[in-house]
Amino acid sequence: MPTKKTASARGASSAIRALIPRTLAGRFIATTIVVALTVTASTVAIGAALNGRFDSTAWMSLLAAALFAVIIGLALGITVADRFRVPIDAMVARVKHEGSRAIEGLPYSGVSLDDTRLTTEFRELGAVMDDLLHRLSARQTELQRVTAATQEAEEAFAVTVNESPDAKILIQDGLIRVANPATTSHFGMGPRALLGRTPREVFNGMGTTDAAGTPLDWDRLVSSASEVPTAVRLSIAGRGERWLEVRVAQPLGTSKTRLLLSARDVTDAHHLQQLRDDLVSMVVHDLRSPLTVIVGYLDLLATDLPEPARLAAIGSARANADRLDAMLDDLLEAARAEQVFTPREFVPVDAGPLAEEVAGSLRGSFPDHPVRVVCEKDRSVRGEERRLRQALMNLAANAAEYSSARTPVTIRIEGDAESVRFAVEDEGPGIPDESKQAVFERFTRLANSRGRSGMGLGLYIVRSVAEGHEGCAYVEDRPGGGSRFVMEFPAAPDESAEG
Repeated sequence: MPTKKTASARGASSAIRALIPRTLAGRFIATTIVVALTVTASTVAIGAALNGRFDSTAWMSLLAAALFAVIIGLALGITVADRFRVPIDAMVARVKHEGSRAIEGLPYSGVSLDDTRLTTEFRELGAVMDDLLHRLSARQTELQRVTAATQEAEEAFAVTVNESPDAKILIQDGLIRVANPATTSHFGMGPRALLGRTPREVFNGMGTTDAAGTPLDWDRLVSSASEVPTAVRLSIAGRGERWLEVRVAQPLGTSKTRLLLSARDVTDAHHLQQLRDDLVSMVVHDLRSPLTVIVGYLDLLATDLPEPARLAAIGSARANADRLDAMLDDLLEAARAEQVFTPREFVPVDAGPLAEEVAGSLRGSFPDHPVRVVCEKDRSVRGEERRLRQALMNLAANAAEYSSARTPVTIRIEGDAESVRFAVEDEGPGIPDESKQAVFERFTRLANSRGRSGMGLGLYIVRSVAEGHEGCAYVEDRPGGGSRFVMEFPAAPDESAEG
């Protein structure tokens, strides 16, 4: 525990330190005064000792000499201190200025801190500081250049990742650290829902499977997608089934705890490939049937046949050849639907006579079905008559083919001042609600169409013709059972009324 003497000593030491000037000039002036006082006091004291007395006169002489020494010391100290203070202050100001420029990344001005008014020690210190400031400025300039380049690269990378149609997810230390906006459409979860979660927590709850239908958890997905791109199937609420091509890679130069997952949406490509496979199977099956019949009749014609049997075989072979030719025409036209079914001309076409012509053709092709036309009023549409006839014939033939023998097929012409409707009604099994849109798609055949000829192109052609004429096609239930297929077009202007 400190004693009173120790505390007094510390207090005296603090008082003495408080009397010492803090600036270099102040300390130099104080030192000069002390030296002058010391020299003066010593001189007066030596003089008094030599005279053998030290009386009041000696004291007065001592005080006068001390005062004179203080004045001389003060003047000398100020003069000498100013000589050193001015170049030192200039050097300090220069250091501050160059230091600020260096921090801002500005180039070093090149003005030296050397001043011939300074002592050798200060000039050496200035040279050292000059070199340090030059290096600092160069380092700061380089740092700013690298920082700007890094920021530009990060912005370019962010734009590239965020605008990428592929989903990108960066996993580091077991957590999702980065995710781009494409994850919303690919996985049904956006970046906010993914960041900070574990990939196992996210992917193990998605119900993902591979192409063979085998469930894929996160570990199996990483193992598979690290070697080759892996096709992954998942179902997203509100978006249906999605197919993704997933890759998992470890970015070069990174630790093993960092993984980059990339996912490309290949749903359309997968469905297209599936459609191609189905089409090949369907075309092979449907085209083989008439070919088999034709070959059979050709083999039969190679034998001795009575004339009536020979003519019947030739007629049957020709009918199947015509059927084959019609299938190929449908296939070719469906492949060029956008160009083929767009009308080349828009002229008024009378709906009633067109329906009667189609009904006559249908009676010849399906004699077991009564066909009638109901036309409330003479109506006309604008378009290409050949394409309108083809579409209406497809609807009527479809109704006859998919309904029981001896059941009627009715073609109705309806409408108002704004539109005209061609409606074909049958008493067949009807169309399920979930299939009423699908039946107009290319190569679509319902379950109850098995065993029937055709490649599922007839109704697709109907829809293409209707849309090409600025109309639409749809199916609805017929009151009392069966289906009612409708093509609706804008009504042609009444030229007589205009006149």
